[in-house]
Amino acid sequence: TRWGATTTSTSYSDTGLTVSINPLSASNTLYISVYANYKAEKTGGGNVTPRYGNFKLRRTSGSAADLSIVKGGALLGSTSSVNIIHTGALNLGFSESAGSTSSHTYILQFASSNTSVTASVLGATYKAIIIVEEYTP
Repeated sequence: TRWGATTTSTSYSDTGLTVSINPLSASNTLYISVYANYKAEKTGGGNVTPRYGNFKLRRTSGSAADLSIVKGGALLGSTSSVNIIHTGALNLGFSESAGSTSSHTYILQFASSNTSVTASVLGATYKAIIIVEEYTP
């Protein structure tokens, strides 16, 4: 999928990357993988800390829960006269028992570490994907 999402909020919000699955058996195992590129950027003058983007994989159906949380790379440098940018690859993985055959929905959420830092998921430039695989134990 090609898309992009940005935020300066320190509260988690949806990136728009989501996937749903109806497991074949409640005893099966689900493995969820997220691959995306991210950017954290501080423009203009002034030095702020902390300076990074936060990302999490969340189950929004059934018993909603945060499954995996990752802090993106920190912005380096402290000069007040240049823009500071950090980009990187985001790889999240999590496995859990299906528990039921009802629909399971997983989403990628993100937040900025500081309202002066713009966190972005770069689907507009690069591809991003969320995959659910089901395994019989």
